[in-house]
Amino acid sequence: MEFTWWGDLKGRVGRHRFVTGFLLLVVGVGAAGRFLGGVQRIRDLLSWLMLGAVTVDPPGAKVAIKGGYVVGALFFLVLAVLFVGFALQWRYDLRALRTTIERRGKTVEKTFEKMMLAASQVLDQLYPTARRPQKNLLSVRRTYLVAENLDTTVKREDEYQAITDLHIEHIRVGAEPAAVACEFLDDIDFKVRADSAANRVVYIPTKNTPYEKSVVLFFLPHISPGEKRKIVITYKWPRMLRQLETKGFELGQHTFKSQNPIPEVEIRLFFAPRLRRRILVQIHGARIDGDSIVPADCDVPGYAGWGGWSYNLKDAPGGTYRLRIELDRENQPSSV
Repeated sequence: MEFTWWGDLKGRVGRHRFVTGFLLLVVGVGAAGRFLGGVQRIRDLLSWLMLGAVTVDPPGAKVAIKGGYVVGALFFLVLAVLFVGFALQWRYDLRALRTTIERRGKTVEKTFEKMMLAASQVLDQLYPTARRPQKNLLSVRRTYLVAENLDTTVKREDEYQAITDLHIEHIRVGAEPAAVACEFLDDIDFKVRADSAANRVVYIPTKNTPYEKSVVLFFLPHISPGEKRKIVITYKWPRMLRQLETKGFELGQHTFKSQNPIPEVEIRLFFAPRLRRRILVQIHGARIDGDSIVPADCDVPGYAGWGGWSYNLKDAPGGTYRLRIELDRENQPSSV
């Protein structure tokens, strides 16, 4: 085990032969220049070597190269040819490796897409999405933490009460094209957990595009009629609200599926201190009696000084609700 580091180093050098050789050449020339006293000393040395390689016959004005230097030149020529050959071989190997990796990547991508399509078809047949929700939402909370660079951390908290045996739930997350494209759920650190260790929840992706991802949650065990269970989903999308920078506004859309009105809904948007002063949030679209949006300070640990708005609904019917987020671009911080 004590030689593990040496094997790892050899492997890294082998994978980057050309770069390693070039760096060694640069370091060698630099070290030689420093040792010999600079460019002028190197020039003098080369002149001395060249003059020492020839002999001049004054009577006949004949110039000849010494035999030892001829052998040395041939030796270096052979080395140069070998070096070029190895370089071409390394380039060929790298190109072949790149082609293999790309081919395998495409195969994995196609397999993943077929798996998602099959899962979606099976689930649509077993659990038709057109039918009424088989649950009631007892409480809903969404928390958005928006950094100065517009990276956004999201926490979704939903408390379910099953009407019939509830086995699955469809979840969608996404961002506008102005955000950073994310290829996989791992890129946004997508996580799901239930309210206790006895109640597990797992998921299967059913749609995966750079700006939209859908999953089906499986409750283990299923939620029995009348039973309550809280599910928490978290993720972080890079530059999720970048449309604030490109267009000056963002429309946040939230859709809730529940047979009965939802007693409590709270959507909280908190912004980094320098960004907070330049943000305005307003209700956009459907309004219900008793809804409100008020300034709020962030109570999330580790986000002292952050603040924003809290959008509150009471006895909200299932449906879609929207908020308009605007950025004052005239006083926009340089980091946005």
